[in-house]
Amino acid sequence: MNQSIIQKILSIKSSQIPTKNTIINISIDKYLIQDHNSENLTKYFLSNNLSIKNPSKTFFTFDFDPLGLNSDTFSTQNCLRKISTKEKTEILDVEMGIGSHNLLDSGKIKSGDILVSNDPNINIIGAIGALGLCLSENDLAFALSSGSTWIKVPNSVKIVLKGFPNRNACAKDVGLKIVQEIDPNGFVDSSVEIFGEYVDSLNLTDKITLASFASDLKALSFFFPSETTISQSKHVLPKIRFSNTLKIYKKQIEINIENTTPLICHSKFPFQISPIQKYQGTKIDTCIVGSSSNGRIEDLRKIAHLLKKRKIAPGVILVIVPSTKDAFLKALQEGLVEIFCESGAIICNPGFSTSHNSRFSQFSISQIVVSTGYLNPQQNISNHGDIYICSCETVVSSAISGVITPKNEILQIPKLFYPEMYASTAPQYSFFSCENCSLFTSESLCSVESQAKSLVISAPVWVIEEEDFVPLLTLLSERNQIENQNKNKNQNQNQNQNENQNQNQNQNQNQNQNQNQNQNQNQNQNQNLNQIQNQNQNQNQNQNQNQNQNQNQNQNQNQNQNINQNQNQNQNQIQIENQNQNINQNQNQNQNQNQNQNQNQNQNQNQNQI
Repeated sequence: MNQSIIQKILSIKSSQIPTKNTIINISIDKYLIQDHNSENLTKYFLSNNLSIKNPSKTFFTFDFDPLGLNSDTFSTQNCLRKISTKEKTEILDVEMGIGSHNLLDSGKIKSGDILVSNDPNINIIGAIGALGLCLSENDLAFALSSGSTWIKVPNSVKIVLKGFPNRNACAKDVGLKIVQEIDPNGFVDSSVEIFGEYVDSLNLTDKITLASFASDLKALSFFFPSETTISQSKHVLPKIRFSNTLKIYKKQIEINIENTTPLICHSKFPFQISPIQKYQGTKIDTCIVGSSSNGRIEDLRKIAHLLKKRKIAPGVILVIVPSTKDAFLKALQEGLVEIFCESGAIICNPGFSTSHNSRFSQFSISQIVVSTGYLNPQQNISNHGDIYICSCETVVSSAISGVITPKNEILQIPKLFYPEMYASTAPQYSFFSCENCSLFTSESLCSVESQAKSLVISAPVWVIEEEDFVPLLTLLSERNQIENQNKNKNQNQNQNQNENQNQNQNQNQNQNQNQNQNQNQNQNQNQNLNQIQNQNQNQNQNQNQNQNQNQNQNQNQNQNQNINQNQNQNQNQIQIENQNQNINQNQNQNQNQNQNQNQNQNQNQNQNQI
């Protein structure tokens, strides 16, 4: 029987036949409980003294807020630790990073498995042909205690990707291209299978990046039916065989990705995907590389290649968050972390980084952020500020240039947004004012000094290294002197400008008078010229009329001559015809005479014979 991938997985995990739109009960292979959105789950378990049916298949992960910066999340982590101690489940602790990536890399999930979680991005495991289901806290509590759950068998949709993208584009750009071509609600609760030569050429990291777009399009999961997908799983499940039969799909969509270029979108308009050129040159403040799909070792290698022997633009913050502890250690062994540090980037402990209310959400309140995060505003860093979503390569290229920039157009000299008088010192003293963000003013700091009160700054602050530190008051006095000098210069310049303006006005008046005189002269000359032209035209017209009359007379004469000639010719012809008639008559008479003579001769001969 022809079945889609989702139907094949469900048929193995259920005693019922998974026909479309039917509700069936399925057994579960793995459970992943995240520290975020687990408060009610932990209270329910502890208050009802419930137990986990399959503790050896259950994992607790503290990847959303590993530092416990949020008091609610910190409390939830403590409750999960108590449950884990009681039930003897495995904890993927704060240093491990994102739980789903740890399960993928360790081989604890394989093709054909079903994993339930409260992580909304758990469907990335579709990259290896496994099914990840995000459940509510109540449904997850039931699944943990019973070992099974209910699911409505979804429809299946087939996508065929035609061609290959531009060499400057990556899997993130292809994912954005898919979102650009699809109705935002076109995949609601559907299972999507993606085909194409480009898909077959992708590694596991790129497939995870594509699979992460399932959440943005409200799909249940993205699958990639190819043998490479099976081989990228740590363990092969022989029962799963990928098929390519049109009968099993609700609809089929072809998307041309040939020469797709780097794409970008604004998080407030998540489905208005645009070429990067639309926002190229936009000033940025913070850049974040991470999330559940863009912090793996392959991503870190790409951005290290761009950052090598380069510096982050002054005034720009680049945050790099590895997905797992293993990815961080590999980056350390390969020297990537050293490249990041020398470029001026910030390296954080593994975990989530671009989710809503995560540890970095405060960056986007009043700033312009470029991120590898999610299109869905409910999952993004914050609902405030300007947040642009793009690939990790575009994020890093923008951090180097100081403005949104594709990787093939990185600026050699970054754009600075400091006043001109501080442009030369901005890299050393990076706390000076920048465009639309005045961090310090001489008036406020002088008042702080006189009142002997602490300074409270409600804006981003850059830390000054000790060897680069210059006493603040000295800098302020120098700044005041420069400001006063500039004010005097500006006043003098304004006076000079006013004088120049007056002179220019007088000159303009004289010029206008001269122009008016010239215009009058030109008008008179033009009138005279017009009169002369009119006279010439009249003369020409008269000449033409005379010529026409002469031509008509000549034509009449010629016609008369032709008529006379024709008449003469006709008379000659008539005479000739008359002559011919006379000749013919004479000939006839002669013939008649000859005939008579012949007859007479014949008669004589006959008489003689007689």
